[in-house]
Amino acid sequence: MASGTPQTPQGATMADGRGLDPTYLQDLAESGGESFVRDVVRTFLETVPPRVATLRAALGTGDFAAASRAAHSIVSSAAMVGLTDVQGTARGVESLAAQGGPVPPHQVAALDQALADAPALLEQGLRVAVKGKPGP
Repeated sequence: MASGTPQTPQGATMADGRGLDPTYLQDLAESGGESFVRDVVRTFLETVPPRVATLRAALGTGDFAAASRAAHSIVSSAAMVGLTDVQGTARGVESLAAQGGPVPPHQVAALDQALADAPALLEQGLRVAVKGKPGP
């Protein structure tokens, strides 16, 4: 990893193609301002957990069509804020569910881990987006 690369406490970095592409947040900040980009991030953090619950419930009942839809909504939300790991792992879950399953538990665990990393990544990304430089 390059010196000076923004790093989250979990170890995923923004600059290495994993975790977060901060240009999405920068674009949102440039087009709508700081308040707007913070609202988008807050909305992501508030709306994705219920979608994950819907995904889990659908997987638990074998409703792969509903699981695919829930995963797709997570993919879309993650794309909006540049969360590349969340987007990629949710896309994998979506694809497996769309094919009629099953979705292996390790796929859901990978999504859980990516989502656990999301708040710190988004906070770091916000620092870059609204100030134009990495935070401490």
